[in-house]
Amino acid sequence: WILKVVKESTEIKRALNMLSFSFSANADLFQGSVVNITGLLGFEASCPACSGVGEEVPGLGCSDRCPQCSAPEGSSCVAVFESDAKTAHKMLEQLATFDADLGVLSLRLNGTLRVGEPLEFILAVRNPFVSQERGRECGPGDSQGDIAAGTCLTILAGPVQLCDSKEP
Repeated sequence: WILKVVKESTEIKRALNMLSFSFSANADLFQGSVVNITGLLGFEASCPACSGVGEEVPGLGCSDRCPQCSAPEGSSCVAVFESDAKTAHKMLEQLATFDADLGVLSLRLNGTLRVGEPLEFILAVRNPFVSQERGRECGPGDSQGDIAAGTCLTILAGPVQLCDSKEP
């Protein structure tokens, strides 16, 4: 990865938190590639339809696509938005899967992400009941066990499409 940035809107316990991600790859990733962000332990994600009541209003994580969620058992869907937090993302599938037990967010590309091209998106999660140390980026001193345990943040690509299936 050439660039990796994660920001949050609040650290308040149990508050709705808008997580903002920005990253760019060091190789072209084609439609169908999967990007996994690890180290998001303690957060809860849900995917309500937009009812217009309470937090179920555009801009706070609801989506009319949520009722179509088909997340695997143990995971939930979370709506993925452009940086305005209201517009469905064009480069990513509109529903990502989130495994709260593992702290892993999985996103699938809807198009080609070119080398160095920034991919930015926002999603809504609920902060944990208790204060926790905010994730730090995984580094050379972290083991595969640290990464698997979610003690640090990392962005992993895989499985990836390294060639365009639409071209000969």
